Amino acid sequence: MANVLNKKKFVDYDDGDIFVVTDVNKILLEDFDSICLNKIIVFVCSAGQMSVELNGNALVVIQHEALICYPEIVISNLNLENDCKCFVFGFSVHAIENAFYANERILQRIFDVSQYPVIHLKEDEMFMMYHFAEIARIKIAQASHLFQKRMMHALLQAILYEFFNIIDRYFTVPVQTNMNSKVQLFRRFIELLGLCNGQLRTVADFANELCITPKYLSSVVKISSGKTPLKWIHLYTTNIIVQQLRYTDRSIKDISNSLGFPSQAFFGKFVKIHLGMSPKKYRDHFHNE
Repeated sequence: MANVLNKKKFVDYDDGDIFVVTDVNKILLEDFDSICLNKIIVFVCSAGQMSVELNGNALVVIQHEALICYPEIVISNLNLENDCKCFVFGFSVHAIENAFYANERILQRIFDVSQYPVIHLKEDEMFMMYHFAEIARIKIAQASHLFQKRMMHALLQAILYEFFNIIDRYFTVPVQTNMNSKVQLFRRFIELLGLCNGQLRTVADFANELCITPKYLSSVVKISSGKTPLKWIHLYTTNIIVQQLRYTDRSIKDISNSLGFPSQAFFGKFVKIHLGMSPKKYRDHFHNE
């Protein structure tokens, strides 16, 4: 996908999966809304403060804080105050899923942040994020080259790992002791998914392990995450398949068998539905990209 820098002047880099804005002061909200579609947005405030409304709820983000916005959130009334300095990273859901395939702890933290979108960064954490942003600025300023997209994705993936390390630290402390049973159930479901290592299983299998009905599990997971249990199962399995096809030389038959597919034909059909092409074509496409 072409870089939209010429179309959206405030965007320094955008390839469809990730985008970078190095100076939030260049943003016009009506333009920003259009670029945020289907993206997870991370604002990192290094100076001053900004105020914003998420789904009508007012928030203030001050120096050394980060704000995480999810695709379904409506962003409005963005105001920069006290000489605010802020850089912004945007990631498609697809990019997040590919970066953190089958990592139940990461998915738990994503859920935590959806409930508490503003987090404080310690001095060393802010130092790290600031210098990541500086590296991004340098790479963006360089002339386009053969590996630019992959290098930007590698850099932004490193930023994501660092950021989720911060989030993990932030939410690992004993908080939310009054967490309700539905949230606990969703977390347990995600933990079980991670233990399966991408093996294809049914909603009923997980419901049995959790000693509840499939209908109740479906309701709780949908309310807690916006996705059905089957969507989560297929997401985990698909991302394991992606990693196996991209980064191993295992045969397609071996991958299919290890993930519990009843036949190679069924595996091929599953991959075609979720990745848009056959396993072989997907592997070849990635290696030839």
